[in-house]
Order: sequence, then C-alpha cells, then structure tokens
Amino acid sequence: MKTKLKILHLPYSVFGYRVLDKEQLDYLSGLYSVKYTFGRTFTSFVVYPPTILKKMYQQFKNANGITIQSYINSLRDLKLDDYNVIINCMGLGAREVVPDAKVIPIRGQITRISAPWINQVVVDEDTGHYFIIPNIHNCVLGGTHQKNNFCTEIDDNDKEFILNECMELIPGIKHAKLISHWVGLRPGRDKIRLVSEEKDGKFYIHNYGHGGSGFTLFWGCASDVLDIFDNYMKTKN
Repeated sequence: MKTKLKILHLPYSVFGYRVLDKEQLDYLSGLYSVKYTFGRTFTSFVVYPPTILKKMYQQFKNANGITIQSYINSLRDLKLDDYNVIINCMGLGAREVVPDAKVIPIRGQITRISAPWINQVVVDEDTGHYFIIPNIHNCVLGGTHQKNNFCTEIDDNDKEFILNECMELIPGIKHAKLISHWVGLRPGRDKIRLVSEEKDGKFYIHNYGHGGSGFTLFWGCASDVLDIFDNYMKTKN
C-alpha cells in the first residue's frame, strides 16, 4: 500500500476533497478487509454511459437532429460537400481520416462483476490504471492501458491480472459473480486536439484525442466546441 501521496490540484477542483485520517482509513480497512495506509477522497457522480447516451440522443432527435450512418475516408469526402461547418469528433478514426498520426489506440480491457455491497469508487493511485467503479447495474474492474495495441480480443492474462490487482484494492470481490469481460480501443493522443480551421471553403472544429477520459471531459469540451461555433457564426452574420 502507499506510504505517501502525490500533490495534485484536486483540492481546488472537486467537491469535498480531503486526505483520509486514521479513523477513516481504519473504517474503510474494516469495511473491505484490507489494510489501507494512505488515501484521499472527494465527492462526485458516476454516469452509466448507455443511459446518458440514450437520453442525449433523444434530446438531439427532439430538437430535429438527423443522424446519418456512413463511411468516409477523408475530410474532403464527397459526402461532406453539402456541409459548410464540420465538427470532427471521430476519436480513433481521426488517425486515418484527418489524417493525424499522433492518434493511437490505447487498448483497454475491463471486467464486469455483480458486487452490490460496493458503493464507492476505488482507484489505485500508484498506477492510475486499476480501479473499481460501481454503477447502478454492475461493478467495473479495470483495466489495461496498452498503447498502440489494436487487438480487440479478450486476453486471458489480462483477465487474471485485472482481477488480482483489484483484489488487492478490495479482497472481497473474489466472492463476486462474474458478468463479463470487455475490450475497447481508446483514442489516445499526446494531448486533446480541440481547435478550428478553415480549409477548402469549409470551417472545421476538431475535438478528439480524449483517451480514456471521454466521459469525464465531454461536457466541457462540447461547451468549448459550441463557443467556437457561435463565434464563427457571429462573424458570418
């Protein structure tokens, strides 16, 4: 277990931040049958992605939004000819379509279990990769962070590694019911690309490269995109 804490900017950006004192550490140690020596906590909320995506998609349709599913191979694709403003949120697809060689896949494998007694998110701060995140439907254990790995198959070694690492955080998960394993490719980049440019008579707003933090950053990034779009429209009017 940790013996010292890194200095972060969390105290200034989250609600209810505090370093855990001995009484709180003893309580959590007893609750999860493990010896915690250092830690910090803050209050936030967990969003179950399918639920919020369904809700926001319905809001989009209610506002007369139209979705078209199609394959494009570049930002100059003929399918985009009828559009003057293009907001590029292609994630990993930006690697080929923009193209942007800085975009790389970061393979993430996770495990889902049923553990209704866990109601706190626990993260291993030493690595930043291992976490236990409960939600309304299940509990997510993660995960891998493998750069430039395009494999979307379940890896047995990763399954064992994730379970073992997460049992170090909360040993009781060994009694939990296994639901499933899952693999996805995060759209990694050295930093998020959120910029605009005018090219070939079109106005592009690029918003990609969020890695594994898409659901953490999407609201703020979308607000920035909207500001860029509004400012551009003002210049045209």
